[in-house]
Amino acid sequence: MEIFLNNKQNFLTIDLEYWQNFALKALQILEQPDNSELSLTFVNDQEIQELNKSYRQIDKPTDVLSFPFDNSFNLPIKV
Repeated sequence: MEIFLNNKQNFLTIDLEYWQNFALKALQILEQPDNSELSLTFVNDQEIQELNKSYRQIDKPTDVLSFPFDNSFNLPIKV
């Protein structure tokens, strides 16, 4: 299982090790296959508002955005 973490904000201190362990445990509890991947990106309110507007056509910040594995949003895929 691979966990990709990215902290693109500087408003809050993010404990990346905590989130790495949390995500790994979540994948294990959900009995996801060993080749599973999960990406978490921490952003500021302005960036999440831009993402929310771009992908959901809602022009306001939100707490969480999630995207399906089928890549129906045509997100860049890390190879």
